[in-house]
Amino acid sequence: MHIAFAGGKQNFRVKRYNEYHQSCKNCKAFELEIEVFMDCFHLYYIPFFSLGNKTIKIYCKNCNEVIQNESLENDYKRKTDTPLYFFTGTVFFTLLFSAAFIYIQYSDKRDLEMIENPETGDAYVIKRKINDSVYNYSLIKVITINKDTLTVYPNSIEYQTYPYPLKPEDHYVKENKRLLLKSELKDMFKNDKISSIYRR
Repeated sequence: MHIAFAGGKQNFRVKRYNEYHQSCKNCKAFELEIEVFMDCFHLYYIPFFSLGNKTIKIYCKNCNEVIQNESLENDYKRKTDTPLYFFTGTVFFTLLFSAAFIYIQYSDKRDLEMIENPETGDAYVIKRKINDSVYNYSLIKVITINKDTLTVYPNSIEYQTYPYPLKPEDHYVKENKRLLLKSELKDMFKNDKISSIYRR
C-alpha cells in the first residue's frame, strides 16, 4: 500500500496590507492591496519552519489590475517578519519530546523505588527474549515479604503481547510459589528482565 507524504514546501499568505500612498497606473486610484506570501515547510499543513522566500502580490482594489512595482515589493518584504505560528510544529514536537523524556525519567525513578521497596501485591511483568525482535511476557506476584526474601506466585500464562491491563483471569499458581531475594529482584530489573511493575 502506498501512503502519500503529506508534507513539504507550502506557500502561506502571512500578511495583507492596504497601501494608499501609491496609485494604480491603470485607473490612478490610491487603493492598492498588498499580500505577502512566505514559503514554509509543513506536515499535514502544520507549519514547522520558514524556508525564507517571500512573494509579494499587489492589486488595485478599484480596477483589479495586477501591479508590478519592485520598489514597493522590496519595502513590504522588509516590513513583514516571519510569523511565530510558522514554528507551531517545531514548538509542539519539542514540548512533546521534552514531556516524554521527563515522563520516562520519572517512570524509571518510580520503578526503581518500587523495586528497592517491594510491597505485598506488587506484580512484575517478566520479559523473556525469543529472538532479536520478539519477546514473551509472564507475571509474578508478591504474596509475602520476610526481611530480604519475597514469596511470589507466577501466573499460568505466557503472553505474546504486553499484558495490559492486568485482569482477574491472569491466574497465579500457588503450587508453583518460589522464594526470591530482593537482590535477585534488583538484578532482574537491572538486566531488563522486569519490564514493568504494577502496584495497587
